Amino acid sequence: MTGWLSRRSILAGRRWRRFSRFRADQRGHALLEAALLFTFLPFLFLGVSEFSEADMVLRRLDEATGKSADLIARVDSVSPGELDALKDNVINELMRPFPTAAFNVTLTSVVTDRDGRSTVAWSHSRGGSSAARAVGSAVVLPAGLAEPSTSVIMAESATRFASTFGTMIVGPRTMTGASYSAPRRGGQVAMRP
Repeated sequence: MTGWLSRRSILAGRRWRRFSRFRADQRGHALLEAALLFTFLPFLFLGVSEFSEADMVLRRLDEATGKSADLIARVDSVSPGELDALKDNVINELMRPFPTAAFNVTLTSVVTDRDGRSTVAWSHSRGGSSAARAVGSAVVLPAGLAEPSTSVIMAESATRFASTFGTMIVGPRTMTGASYSAPRRGGQVAMRP
């Protein structure tokens, strides 16, 4: 019994010495680390690039939405043709180089009466699949915007984002934006035929 334990302890000691020598041997560590790193880096690069692209689209969408509400709020009246030109020219330029085929913008004049009820005075939609809001329908504005006897130009936009690589973000995502601007030249922006 004693011989067997001593032989076992000798074998365990040899294994421990081999393991210690293996651990102390630094040859090949750089190769192993590089192999681990280079398998992880492409996924990291693709993920960062896709989320950066999504962030850029969202920023451009917010800018296009804000600019469209601001431009309409600067005039006394507007026609449907001018609103179409706004989307087809200005907003498409702001969204460049991203595709605008799925981009939709809905511009709405929201009037709040003396009792604080906000309703649609006129609405126009261009691009994408969204429809304009019905005239006279109720609108819920963010807190502080629905002051009695006022008017607000509301711009709502949406687009479908599909990443270039399509590896990390699975499938297209819908991104939306909204912006509000008070008319600069009077109480309300009128809609001309």
